Amino acid sequence: MADLTSLLGEPVGSSPAKATNHEVHVKDHEWAGRLRVAESFNEHIPSTWDDAFLASMPTKAAPRVSLAVSTDLKQWNYRYMFEKKGERSLVLDTRLNTMAEVLQQAFGLATDWEDPTIPNQESIYTIGRICQRVSTAKDEAAKAPAKLTTSELMLETSRMVGNGQRVALSLDPKCRVRYAWTDESASMTSVVGLFPGMIVGLKGRNGSGGRFIAEEILMPPALPHPATSRAELQAHQYHPSKLDGSTLRIVAASGPFTSPDDLAFTPWHAFASHMERLQPDVLLVMGPFLSASHPLVAAGDLDMLPTELFQEHIAKRLARLMERSPSTMVILVPSTEDLFHPHCAFPQPFLDKADPALGLPKRVRCLPNPSVFYVNELAIGVATVDVLGDLRREELVQRVQPTNASGTPGPKVADPMLRLSRHILGQRSFYPIFPPSPASNVSLDLSHSHLCDLDQVTPDVLLLPSAKIKSFVRVVDSTVVVNPGTLAPPTSDAQSTAFVCMQVDPLPRSTVFRGEEEAEELITHELYNRARIDLVHTSTA
Repeated sequence: MADLTSLLGEPVGSSPAKATNHEVHVKDHEWAGRLRVAESFNEHIPSTWDDAFLASMPTKAAPRVSLAVSTDLKQWNYRYMFEKKGERSLVLDTRLNTMAEVLQQAFGLATDWEDPTIPNQESIYTIGRICQRVSTAKDEAAKAPAKLTTSELMLETSRMVGNGQRVALSLDPKCRVRYAWTDESASMTSVVGLFPGMIVGLKGRNGSGGRFIAEEILMPPALPHPATSRAELQAHQYHPSKLDGSTLRIVAASGPFTSPDDLAFTPWHAFASHMERLQPDVLLVMGPFLSASHPLVAAGDLDMLPTELFQEHIAKRLARLMERSPSTMVILVPSTEDLFHPHCAFPQPFLDKADPALGLPKRVRCLPNPSVFYVNELAIGVATVDVLGDLRREELVQRVQPTNASGTPGPKVADPMLRLSRHILGQRSFYPIFPPSPASNVSLDLSHSHLCDLDQVTPDVLLLPSAKIKSFVRVVDSTVVVNPGTLAPPTSDAQSTAFVCMQVDPLPRSTVFRGEEEAEELITHELYNRARIDLVHTSTA
């Protein structure tokens, strides 16, 4: 893992902090009085956010957690708009070949992948990327981006398997979906979601030469979950200078942070004051901080420069927060919608703390978009692009035969949020859609899209903010997936806004403390068993 000292800031106490005072007069008590827990995961765990706990919470002078990332942050400062067609083609082909190896190992296939475009009366195994038929019509209406349909469903092959050719794809009425490993609910579902860019293995035949009929769909498995040695868990969870056996408390909020009617950032200031009272161990703040699509920004109705707005409202409040809660570690993740960020392509590098125009405190940690980072032992994944909203728009839902028809389907079998989340985990990418959805106009830099991959582990918790989908908490194959919503409504007719409070209890002492011979044994984190997650709504009612 990369050391964050040089790139993300110095630890507390490394240099004297200049005393500042950024008082902002807002009706914080009225805002806090409207807060309500709309959804709670593991509600039986006692809350660490209520008044009784806060009154007994000891004063902490320094952060109790450590932060690390599993990527080289220097790779993110790339030049965009310099892509070549050959590079884009190579990236797409390489990803297909990589997933082909993953699927062969996961399902134990002894045969090679065969070309689905060649007529064959026998069933074969093949692999490809779901795509949409390219329209040859010259009129503009026909060229307008449309959602994937059954009549336009195509399978694109790799150069190695089918010379990069495409073939029409249909699902057999008795088609089944096979998962290498997943929870039982996935095998009982009677629907499957397909979207452009999705890589799948298929078993079927092309009897006529013009259409491949799929009899089985092989879904790629997610990466393994992280595991940590007992010795490291002891240091993180029970050392006196760290958590000392107490609960890890994390708050996450996503922009926009100001209402669509003004640039006063009133919700943000009230939220920051609330964080001064709660004093979480980690505060994760996700962009957009100042969206280019804000009505006043789009109209050019600005009295200050975008960087001045960020410095005045965001940076100064963060400085005040860290003065009043020195134990809180603040992490910022930008958005491609941020007006002041010089890099608008996705994947997107972190905010430049050295830029004096932003005025960020030295202790703030800045991470790229998307990121997988570690707070103590916990692996947390975050992306500020609206991948859930884009997947929901682009997904084509088809009926299939349940693989485990003998089971009793529960309500979560048909839950679309589980299906969308499983797409991200199984495709091992924060943005598996290609081409990008026109719904969000993501400026995807394909030649650097490997930075969007989940290339080592599946995170313990996945934070995917979306303003188009109602906020939720789901457990998907042992990963906790959270849509925290947005702190302020992106539009005047938007639903109630939200942020998320997460508390993680330490593993039992009997699990962590064993003999010296077991100190290096790796154990999984089982976050879904020891975390309480509250979706806090900030409705105006």
